Amino acid sequence: MKFFRTFLLAFFYNIIIFNYISEILDFFGHIPGYAKKEHPEISDILEVFTLGVSLSFFLPSEFKKPSQVIIWFLYLTHFIPTIYQNIFIFYNIEFSILIWFEFLVLLLLYRLTFQSQEISSEIKEEPKVLPWIQMVLLAAANFYIFSVLGFKINLTGIYEVYDIRAEFKEYVAEIKDPIIPYLILIFPFSVASFSLLNSLVYFKWNPKNLIIIFLSVFICFQVFQNAGFKSIALTPIFVIILYFVFKWTKNNMELFLLALILLFLIFPLFTDLSRPVYFTYYHAMRRIFLASGLNVNYFYDYLKDLPVGYYSDTPYFVSMIYFKTPGSANTGFLGDAFGKFYPLGLFFFYAILIFIFKVLDIIANEKNNSFIFALSIIYSYLIVNSSLTTVLVSYGLLLLLILLIVRFSSFKIVLNQLIKFSD
Repeated sequence: MKFFRTFLLAFFYNIIIFNYISEILDFFGHIPGYAKKEHPEISDILEVFTLGVSLSFFLPSEFKKPSQVIIWFLYLTHFIPTIYQNIFIFYNIEFSILIWFEFLVLLLLYRLTFQSQEISSEIKEEPKVLPWIQMVLLAAANFYIFSVLGFKINLTGIYEVYDIRAEFKEYVAEIKDPIIPYLILIFPFSVASFSLLNSLVYFKWNPKNLIIIFLSVFICFQVFQNAGFKSIALTPIFVIILYFVFKWTKNNMELFLLALILLFLIFPLFTDLSRPVYFTYYHAMRRIFLASGLNVNYFYDYLKDLPVGYYSDTPYFVSMIYFKTPGSANTGFLGDAFGKFYPLGLFFFYAILIFIFKVLDIIANEKNNSFIFALSIIYSYLIVNSSLTTVLVSYGLLLLLILLIVRFSSFKIVLNQLIKFSD
């Protein structure tokens, strides 16, 4: 019965997302790269829809571990949209089948390597040194950003962010600072997100806690002001919202999916209330469900006739050829794998994913899983929009894993569990 409910929810989700993709492509159709090139027949739609829904048979049927949440996120926001967008862009059924097969391989690897394990209900006391580490890291990062980029307090509007981003890139290229491009990504996503959530969830009324909260919010605000990165400005908000959503649903996968489906059905009704709501809705849907999957299609189309090799300049050429603009059309690990000695690149990325899954699962328990689930969603979003190795280093995923280990476990426990896993 539980399996049937999971399948039914996945079925309705696929219908909604297919319609969303068609609608968003229509909305952005005037922009090069977003215009529909194909008008699919009902039989074509049924073919790709069958591919999308059939994957739900192999998905985890519960949210008990972070790896299960990430697997579902990859399915909902990356694999499914990638399969469905192809029918409007190229309609290459072989490509859709290839993406279906790649996700099936990941699901089978996951099922083979992740056996059921007892979930602990104990939670470790916060190490006394951790708040000091957080304060020092956040204070140093804030000071460096201030010394290089200056201090801004004017409220940057959402419509001006692209101009600010262009000015920031020019300024960084001019000053040739090797640290700041990494600092503005690593700290907001990893240290600030972790510190803010940890301080609020396990709140203690003391100066250290209040300073950590202030520094976490301030660094995200300053990066948004100076660099115009919307995702960084919204990350603290989404981390907190996601934590309470998982807490409210009690990590119930069916309830979470039902809430997601209802959100997709209800939210469009409010888009006519104001221009900011209208703007935010369509651009959020484009970023979450369209951009990375669309680029996977273009990466494949650009690379399919080239010999297997390492093509690090693919994002630039995809941007020039398909979007008619100089830039970097970044994609997630799927598209990135096509330019990294495919299929070896894909299995290398799968090995990294399995490692991340295992570390997070070792750390998680009944008391902290909503905490880790929320942070896992943020980094899952980054994984489907950037190179996996870039997310590990430049976006601070490795640093976040270290912070989580220090907070909730120990390096000895994690290492012993990883050794057992590899045996």
